[in-house]
Amino acid sequence: MQVIKLWRQIQARGDLQFVWFPTTDTVLAEKLPASAMNMRVYTTTSAPNYLRYNPRPDGNYQLVQLFDSVVMELHYANQEEADQVSTLLGSVSTRPKGALVERIALVSAVIPPNDYTKGELVTQLLMNLRSFADMLYSVMPGVVVPPEDTAVVVPTDPATTKLINVRQSGSCPAKAFVAILYRGHWFAIADTDIDSKVNFGLLLTIQSLQTTSAGAVPGLTIGR
Repeated sequence: MQVIKLWRQIQARGDLQFVWFPTTDTVLAEKLPASAMNMRVYTTTSAPNYLRYNPRPDGNYQLVQLFDSVVMELHYANQEEADQVSTLLGSVSTRPKGALVERIALVSAVIPPNDYTKGELVTQLLMNLRSFADMLYSVMPGVVVPPEDTAVVVPTDPATTKLINVRQSGSCPAKAFVAILYRGHWFAIADTDIDSKVNFGLLLTIQSLQTTSAGAVPGLTIGR
């Protein structure tokens, strides 16, 4: 997609970053008795997504879910670049005319869109997003299995793109980017395999997006 190429260019010059952005709180229970409270749910935490009990005048509690989502913040070099991205995004773009900063959230097409609370516009781009488990499954074709296990492995199309090449051997590789011993065999990514190293690093980054506290802002390489 042309818009992806533009995002890569913007990221390469340092004008694309990921930021936490608050959404409207969701009331899960309006009138919860004290006996139903789970004391493992705290009223304050550094995590961006958590539950909160709000006391009510009648002695009960309101259970609220607070949710922050990660959005892309793009700083356009000029009006021409901003208009080009808006044209490619079409009617979903919420960037005010003349603005050179736009926030874009990639959201699943099968769930309701987010409701942001800061009063600042966020362009929500509906996409069929892969889960992290799906991403792990997609790297499976690049894993070489030991000969004794080939009979029980689900065959894959030889033409399938191998995003991460994982080789196996009986001894620890001398020049490996990362290696692990599993059931008597060593599995490793070669230190000279640049594409596999980049894609492996991307998986770690995506995993960190699910666990990073609101105080840290992750970076992400698009299109890999």
